[in-house]
Amino acid sequence: MQAHGFGLPGTITKEMAEKVDKEAGWYTARKYDTTLGARLGIGTFIADVLHNMEHVSIHPEAPLRFALFSGHDNTLR
Repeated sequence: MQAHGFGLPGTITKEMAEKVDKEAGWYTARKYDTTLGARLGIGTFIADVLHNMEHVSIHPEAPLRFALFSGHDNTLR
């Protein structure tokens, strides 16, 4: 809300918002802190990319010519 110029709701202080942001960052970092966690987080993405590449290489007439994926880099090791 702050990023869009709306400010925080009346009962939320700046300190509270900063604490929530810090805790969320810690949680996300811990979730992907192990090799298994990183694989689970990024594995399906890699599988999708590989599937699309293999499908188009085997079937050049396939209608898929472009695929755009978006995500965060916190799961890459």
